[in-house]
Amino acid sequence: MQKHNILLLHGAIGSKSQLSEFANLLSNEFKVFTLDFDGHGANSSEEPFSIHLFKSNVLNFIKSNKLDSVSIFGYSMGGYVALQLAAEYPELVESIFTYGTKFDWNEEASVKESSKLNPEIIEERFPDFANGLKSLHGELNWKNVLHKTAAMMIQMGKAEENHIDFSNIECPCLLSWGTNDKMVTKTETLATVSKINKSIFFEFENQPHPIEQLDCSIISESISSYFLN
Repeated sequence: MQKHNILLLHGAIGSKSQLSEFANLLSNEFKVFTLDFDGHGANSSEEPFSIHLFKSNVLNFIKSNKLDSVSIFGYSMGGYVALQLAAEYPELVESIFTYGTKFDWNEEASVKESSKLNPEIIEERFPDFANGLKSLHGELNWKNVLHKTAAMMIQMGKAEENHIDFSNIECPCLLSWGTNDKMVTKTETLATVSKINKSIFFEFENQPHPIEQLDCSIISESISSYFLN
């Protein structure tokens, strides 16, 4: 029996290596694919970061791997990218499961989140976090990733073209949220569920936002249950 295709998308300032535990847990039931967005991990890029750039990365990946249809798990920003893809190319996406995706991108939220991405402050106050970013993106690129991500967040707070037309999404979607998430609110997640025709909300008790702190086994069980049933 042929396994169901599943694509895992990483979050902002992350890389596909952070999804390795998810990939291992899901590999028995799915044919698992991962990718680094442009400018992240091993992928270099001179382009400014944007949701549309990352959507194009996923579109090209799906076409180059000849995936007729695929289900997508998107962590944080990866979920936003998945939904953007589904809104523009509904025929390619079978279903979507997001975790910890921020939807309330107004000017105030954008300034707040982008202010957390100052590499000099991170290196001085949070050296372990800085070292983690260096290991993900390389000694020469990690600061560039932070600067470009901060600029993207500012644009998302201003530009209507960065906002998804949720009414165009045809596939089933599950938008999930962890009760210990300090970045994303339950309110914004539920508000987005109400905008997507075939969507449901799921709450994970005691799960935070940072991917390094997630209980991947619990979330992977829910991903399997949703995509296979």
